[in-house]
Amino acid sequence: MVFLVVIVILSYFTFMVSFMPGFVRLPNDYRTPVIGNPQFHVPYLSTLFAIVMITMLLAHFTDPGRVAHKWPWDPAKTRVGKAWTGYPTAIALQIERKLDGTPRYCRLCGLYKPDRTHHCRQCKKCTLAMDHHCPYLRNCIGYLNYKYFFLLLFYGCIYCISFCAIMSFKFRQAVQRPLTMVDVFVIFVWFLGIAMCFVIVPFFGLHCWLVYNAYTTVEFCEKYRAKDSKKFKSGQSVASVYRTSLFQKGLYQNICYTLGPNPLFWLIPVRWGMSNNGAAIRASGKPVRQYYEKLNLPVPPNYPAFDGSQALHGAARKSNMTENEDEDVTTPLTQAAGEVQADEVDVPMLGQDQGGEGALEPATCSDEKATVDDNKV
Repeated sequence: MVFLVVIVILSYFTFMVSFMPGFVRLPNDYRTPVIGNPQFHVPYLSTLFAIVMITMLLAHFTDPGRVAHKWPWDPAKTRVGKAWTGYPTAIALQIERKLDGTPRYCRLCGLYKPDRTHHCRQCKKCTLAMDHHCPYLRNCIGYLNYKYFFLLLFYGCIYCISFCAIMSFKFRQAVQRPLTMVDVFVIFVWFLGIAMCFVIVPFFGLHCWLVYNAYTTVEFCEKYRAKDSKKFKSGQSVASVYRTSLFQKGLYQNICYTLGPNPLFWLIPVRWGMSNNGAAIRASGKPVRQYYEKLNLPVPPNYPAFDGSQALHGAARKSNMTENEDEDVTTPLTQAAGEVQADEVDVPMLGQDQGGEGALEPATCSDEKATVDDNKV
């Protein structure tokens, strides 16, 4: 975090030292040198600098979203007034499974993991829709702050490219006269800005590709690029199963998931209209069906194919909440109200047919059965 802040502030300070004299020059002052077009360059780069700092601070201070220590994600908790056995609906209807076909359970946190959730060993917590842990921002990038991180890369690219282009006027002036210490400092920062362009622009391009294909960085590294030796119990390799993301809904819906449902707010660092419930992320119907077929699992009969007309960020469960209650997570966003009862739901295991024959025993929360690494699948 400190490193990024120092780099950005240093570049902006160098720019202001070079262009501010021409910006505040009086009309009859002919001795103050004017470089480029300071009346345009100063407000333009100052605005970009402010946006970069705002998105950086938001990405750093915003909690990425953690798994709640409450029923049904925490098996140590019980639902008040209603006993249950087996897996509650919210757990049973999670799409992603471990390599052995059981629901994903974090043995470090002691919590069930919603889809796209992974355990961060730096934060020592499970992060919803975890993309990666950023050492420069000193924070996980997850469901609630990924938009800020994406906009930081977007505006950071524009800022670095604009800085290098505008400061080229100062560079040409500096090399045409005997160099001073200020000129050496300006040239050093200019080359530093060029180096930053070669880092941040390809990195932003990678994240554009991830958004286009509906992957997180963790899913891309551990699933899309998984080794052939990493296989599910059904024999299918993880890489072949995740060749298409389970959350691929098309370019427009992928952008809406990342930046929000309203295009007018896509480039503004606010989460207006976006859901805060990262434990109920809709998957796409066709990839989910292919996922279950490859793992020899029965497709959930009530799981609908994704309908583009559905609101991606709707408050689908507000009717289940009272003024002083937490959200009822037993009715997933993939279900219509009243379709599934939240008493108990059997979890289909690998090798189980539609009639339930040959089913494995439901996974318990003990460390003895939770042997699969939490960062794998």
